[in-house]
Amino acid sequence: MAGDSLSFNAEIVMGQSPPGEACNAVGHGLPLLNGPTEYGPHHPTPVQFTTDARKRALPGDILFCVRGSTTGRMNWADREYAIGRGVAAIHHKKRPELQPFVRAVIEHDLPGLLAQATGSTFPNVSATQLAGLWWPPLDEDEQRAIAHILGALDDKIELNRRMSETLERQARALFKSWFVDFDPVRAKAGGRLPAGRQATPAWPKPGTWCVYALECDDGSIYIGHTENLERRFEEHNAQHQRRREAPSAATGCYAALLVSRGLPHRRLRMAPTQRSRASMSALSSAGSGTGARAAGA
Repeated sequence: MAGDSLSFNAEIVMGQSPPGEACNAVGHGLPLLNGPTEYGPHHPTPVQFTTDARKRALPGDILFCVRGSTTGRMNWADREYAIGRGVAAIHHKKRPELQPFVRAVIEHDLPGLLAQATGSTFPNVSATQLAGLWWPPLDEDEQRAIAHILGALDDKIELNRRMSETLERQARALFKSWFVDFDPVRAKAGGRLPAGRQATPAWPKPGTWCVYALECDDGSIYIGHTENLERRFEEHNAQHQRRREAPSAATGCYAALLVSRGLPHRRLRMAPTQRSRASMSALSSAGSGTGARAAGA
């Protein structure tokens, strides 16, 4: 069982600003963190660099803001950083896998720590205050189990955030293509959608997450996301058929399959179907390297 304070179990490195002449914005040296202005939802995004790093944070360290109105805000170091006086780097002395537990210890006592921060207009947390944070008297196996759960939850939160960003970008691109640039209308006017029955398009492989828009024959638009575009389209058609008392003969319709990350756009003609008249547009994440994991709409 470890000691009863943070300093007994974790190393605390208080930042030190490098000389101004050693700083630059063109990528020379180590990325420099001066405070939470560079912080992101999970990892920082540096805008300055220095060739004279006085204090450093290592990959996996907790980056703790010790000065200003954002005192107490934390990020994870995803690489080696030079840290200025507004940041402290904290890591477990012996076991890196316990880092989520170290962060939980800090967060548990964070309200009290902020209340003790000196300075009314410009709060400041000292190394002594951080070092004195209470460490729970748990066996190492218990600490490891807690760290595993907290680390998995933190990873899941970050994955969900990235998924949301990916889907939002896809939905924005899809909306712009359909309702701002009018790509389907331009394609049809340009003769790129020949009349007559055509072969069913080559659907993205199952497991490729897509955002799609489905235009039903009543003029309504349905937007969703799925990892099996062909199956989801068939399910929509089946639902549509059940709602109709007397399905009418379908006319031809088209789909615009847009591939993200600068890959060529492909517009494909779908075969007419007797089950519904619908237009679908999908923005596929094929080749993006980021698969959004969320329930299909």
